[in-house]
Amino acid sequence: MKESSPFGDQSSIQTLKWLHQFKKLDAKQSEGLNDEEAKLYYELCEKLSHVLETGQIQKASRRKNLRVTVETEIILNSGKDFHKVYLKNISGGGVYIQNDRPLPIGSHVKIHIHLKEEKRKLELEGRVTWVNPKSTKSLPSGMGVQFENLTNKQTESIRKLVHQALQQQLKEK
Repeated sequence: MKESSPFGDQSSIQTLKWLHQFKKLDAKQSEGLNDEEAKLYYELCEKLSHVLETGQIQKASRRKNLRVTVETEIILNSGKDFHKVYLKNISGGGVYIQNDRPLPIGSHVKIHIHLKEEKRKLELEGRVTWVNPKSTKSLPSGMGVQFENLTNKQTESIRKLVHQALQQQLKEK
């Protein structure tokens, strides 16, 4: 009898192999990946993102960074206004912020994330690239923000945050 897996038809062992490959390539990414490694890296991002979102493996789409759920309160600064809002997910390229009044596309924002493990705040800049004005079954109202002007230290902090969330989500599944 075939053992049931929380990863759909894909075995847990295969998913862990993907995770191991992803971690190696992700660590090497800052040094530069060759074309073959870059292609594999993006494929793994898609596969792992889909596992986390649906519990099943399907064909990869256009995502270039692994996106993981991170539901935490953050401070959003847009101009002179500060708002407490909720971060719904994060990737190396940006975040989705739950917000009943999303900012217009193109708005410049600063995001302040409290990193409990490091006992400090991660401050990031970004630009609103898309909005979801009304909640749906699968996505609350909010906005997608693409990171801008990341330093190496910020990139590494985001990478750690993504890896921690990934490990937690895989444990839960």
